[in-house]
Order: sequence, then structure tokens, then C-alpha cells
Amino acid sequence: MAKVTHLCATCVYAFGHPLDSDSPGEHHSTILGHCRVDMHSTTEAIQQAVQEGCFICSEVWKVNEQGLVIRRDNNKAVDHERHLPAKYAIDYYFGGRGQFIGFCILDGPGRTSGLDLMTKKVAESIHGSPWPPLDDRTSSLRSLDQAYGWLTSCCFQHPSCSALSKSELWLPTRLLDIGSEGDGLWRLRVVTQDGLHTPPPYIALSYRWGTEPSIMLLKSNIDEFCRGKYITDLPQTFQDLITVARHFSIRYVWIDALCIIQDSPQDWVFESSTMRDVYANSFCTIAASASSGPEGGLFLVSIAFEDKAPEDFYIWDSDYWLRHFDRSELHTRGWIFQERFLSPRVLSFGHDQIMWECMTDSKCEGFPDGVPSQESDKSYHALSRLAAPREDDQEPLFSERTFQTWKVLVEDYSKRSLTKPTDKLVAFAGIAKLFQEGTGDEYIAGLWKSRLVEMLNWRVTTPGPGAVDYLAPSWSWTSVQSSVTIEYMPAIGDNVKLVSVMAIETINREADPTVGSIRIRTGPYVAKVYLDTSPGNWDENRRLFLLPIILYPLGYPETGRCLIDYLILEKHSSVAPDIYQRIECCQTDQYVKDDDVKAIFEDEDFDQAIFGVKAQFSVIGIV
Repeated sequence: MAKVTHLCATCVYAFGHPLDSDSPGEHHSTILGHCRVDMHSTTEAIQQAVQEGCFICSEVWKVNEQGLVIRRDNNKAVDHERHLPAKYAIDYYFGGRGQFIGFCILDGPGRTSGLDLMTKKVAESIHGSPWPPLDDRTSSLRSLDQAYGWLTSCCFQHPSCSALSKSELWLPTRLLDIGSEGDGLWRLRVVTQDGLHTPPPYIALSYRWGTEPSIMLLKSNIDEFCRGKYITDLPQTFQDLITVARHFSIRYVWIDALCIIQDSPQDWVFESSTMRDVYANSFCTIAASASSGPEGGLFLVSIAFEDKAPEDFYIWDSDYWLRHFDRSELHTRGWIFQERFLSPRVLSFGHDQIMWECMTDSKCEGFPDGVPSQESDKSYHALSRLAAPREDDQEPLFSERTFQTWKVLVEDYSKRSLTKPTDKLVAFAGIAKLFQEGTGDEYIAGLWKSRLVEMLNWRVTTPGPGAVDYLAPSWSWTSVQSSVTIEYMPAIGDNVKLVSVMAIETINREADPTVGSIRIRTGPYVAKVYLDTSPGNWDENRRLFLLPIILYPLGYPETGRCLIDYLILEKHSSVAPDIYQRIECCQTDQYVKDDDVKAIFEDEDFDQAIFGVKAQFSVIGIV
């Protein structure tokens, strides 16, 4: 049994310090009285406390280790692999429903993240009944029964969680038949050949492949898999999945490595295009959140503490769900993103507990009735509404709400890593298919036809490595190996598109339009670049072009003030003279004449100074 960790002198001081307005430190006038005492002013001091085993400092430091805090030191190079906190502080809150202490890491003037420690009475008044103790293994009967309770409750009480499933009966091409309790073999079943006319429920697995998968479905072993293989020969994660499925009385499971023919490009392309349906129609998706590969297993040993009488204080982690679920090793992977959001129900086996997420709830063993202040990301993204739009919904195909949902998903997905960068479009194809079904819009290499101009306006937020292989057209966010944001702002007046899309040309490759061009009516303006430093490999004769794409009114048209977003283009190596490629974007805050903007669309032969530059409008292509 592990010993209860001790506290460092700084954290011990926090308990003995009076919780009142006479406390030292910076005072803030808020609804809850608040004063802050700066402690552990150096990174070395925090790390020393962690090394000595201070529980609170260790938990706060985990926030930094998971990359949630970014420090930007002046005159120091920023290490993008590991960001150090700016300051460690203790907050005292008093008044309102009670008193509690906050231990936090600061990055600038505001509180970034940390833990709140409060009395039992305050904890119950804010978060409800205290959370129960965790078992030391997620394979315990109590843990699995708790998970099954969440599952059955969702199936019977959450109609919105079934909206992602197809209305007609649907099954994957292949399933694994695990038999019943006591059977030692599993068998591959081909749905169309094995007479599964009444689709049985199945469980899907979400996991990391690791470096070298030990077992895969190949053209050479299909017959062997159909005859049956020993369950004990499977990787530990697969064996544990079978244990969970049998506990839930589910006979069939779906694992990509064993249900997709891995050495058949044709089968892989077809099956990857069905991911939207595979996960959306699963009874539940099991996520191996704490394992780095198939051998890691679902059931890990939790940290156990000595039995002792309940204490007067409880610790509340304000980033509890974020750290235990969203930031788990599994969910940093690109392929896992659509597996999570397309599955109506996800049961995640973490380091120390099982966690549950459906379209309605976010729960875990620590908070079996729901994590306080945590709304399901699935509910926020309104994916069920896309899958089953209301009959009286009069919004356009790609409404503002749908646009914002897409924007958040794209930005979140772009932060995930992929072993093969060329998978960037196909690993997101299931999400795109869901939007296509819900809107009827046309999907074009990561963008949507009805909102194409607005979606051209994306930019890189954290530069990544340059693409070695061709990924997508330069105008698509999928062409870069970096996290991105879509800069479009909802209309605060009449947003004005400054380009017209004349034609869209794509070549369908591997089930996704990753090669293509758009032709637009516009007038790119020559931009001369003057460098302040040695040009390095910069060609001084290189010509760049500014392409205004959208105008956002601020005081426009009354005052003429507006924001204008531009793409920065350069001529493509193509022999055609009017072909460009995107290299960057920019924005200006400026004043324009209302007549100039209107003329873009009202006069086909418009040729005069606009935005202070002389330009002849024409049709150009961007690849």
C-alpha cells in the first residue's frame, strides 16, 4: 500500500495562513473576497517540491507537464516541447458559500490553472456530495458495474445520444465474434457471408497502434482468422476489451487491425470511408486512454492510499476532466479524434479510473453522477443536431452555428499528431461525412462549397514542420502540418466577400478530393518585400501578391473603417500564367470607400484604384 505523500513547507504554510482580507499579497475586489500570495517564485523551487514528494505541488505541476501552460520569457528561446510556468501562487477566497484555497500556476496576470482545496462543507455546497473512493484497479467488479450503469442509463434515457446512428440497420464489413464467457477462441466474421441478418450490437475499440503491431488481418491469414484464434494470444488491450464486452453481454467487437485487411489498399480505402458509420453505430466505443500501444492493456493499477479517517479538506481540480480525459495520451492522436466524436458513447479506461462520455453526460468513477462544471464536448459541438436536423429548421445549409461547430472541430483536430501526415484528410473524413449528411453541402479538401470564401481565411497558430509530401491544395488548412485557426468572424454588419468563386476543380484520390484548384474573379496586388536582415535563401526578385478576400465592417460604411483579410500568394511553377499558390495570410485595419467595394460586384470592367492600389480584375487559379 503506497504511503500518503507529504506537503512541502509552502503548502503547509497555506493551511496555517489566516483566510481573511488582512492576508499579505495582492488584494482583489471580487464577489468572493480574494487575496493572492506569490509562492515558489522560481521553476527550480517548484521542481524541488515535486521531487520531494509534495502532493499538491506535484498535481499542480502536472498541468505544466501536459502542455497546458505556455511561458513566454523575454530574451530566452522558447522550447516548444516543454513550457515552464511563469509563477506559482496561492489564492485565498473568502465569503459567499465558504472559504477555500487555490494552488495555481500563473502565466501573466490571470490564473491559468490549478487545484482548489476546500472544507468538506464548502465542497458539498459547491459540488454536491463528496466523491467516492476509487478502486485500485479499473478491472474491479465495482468499476465495471459502474460503467455498465452509465451505459444502460444512456441507452434508455438519452435519445439524443442515438441520433448519430443510422436509422436503418447497419453493420461493418467484418466483426470479431468473441463467443461467451469461457470460450477460448475469437473468430472473424464477414457480415455478408456469415448470416448476420439481424445486426447484433458491437463494441468498437479506440487505441494507439504503437510502433509494431503484433497481429493484423492480412490477405494471407483471413481463413485462419475465420477458423478461430486463441484469445490469450492477442495483445493485452484486445484481451481486456473482450473482458469488458463479455461483462456487458456483448458478443461482437470491432478492432481496426483485425477487421480491415492491412495489406490491401483497396480494402483500406473502402473501410476508411466507413469510419463515420463504424463508430456512430457502435453500442459503445472503448478507449484505451492510458496505453501507448496494444500491449498496454485497459486495466492499470491505480495509486492506493492508506486507510485513514476522512479529512476535513477536499481537493478539487478545476481541470479534472481536461487532464484525465482530453489530455490523455490517446487523445493527442489524429485518428482518435473522429473515433471519439463519432461514437455516441465512449468508455475510457484511464490510469486510475474509468471515464464515461456520451452526447449528454461526462462522468467518471470519481464523479459517478457527473463531473462538476463539465458539459460534454459532444453536446457543445451539437453533433446530434447535425445527424438529425429538426424538420422546422429554416437555417441555410451551412448556418453560422454549423460554421462555428466546424471551426472548433477543425482547430481542435489540427493540434493532433499523425504518424503519416498524408492521413490528414482521411482521418477527418468521418467527421466531414457527418456534416455532409446534415447539411447537404459539398466537401472540398477540408472546406465547404457554400462557405468557401470564409473558410479560405485560416492561419497557422503554432508553426510545424514543412510538408515533405503533397497533402492538399495550398488554399486548404489540410496542406500544413500545423495547428490552425479559422479567422472568420460572425457578421457584425454586412460582411463583404471581395472575391467570387467561378469554378472548383478537384481530383478524387483515395476517397478524398486532395488534389484540386479553385478559380476566382479578383485582382491580386503586387507586394514588394523589404527585408531588415540578411536575406538568407530569400530571392530578392521573388514577387508576392495580396489577395483581399473578405471585409468585416467596424464603422463601415458610415465611417469607412473595416478589417480586411488577405491571402498572400505567389506564382505557381505551372506553365499557366494565371496560376498561384497560397503561402500566408494577413489582416489590415483600414478605411475604404463604400463605392469601391460595391464596384467589385456591379461592374464587370471595373478598373480603378481600390484600397489605394490600381488593379485589373480577372479570373485566376489557386492550387
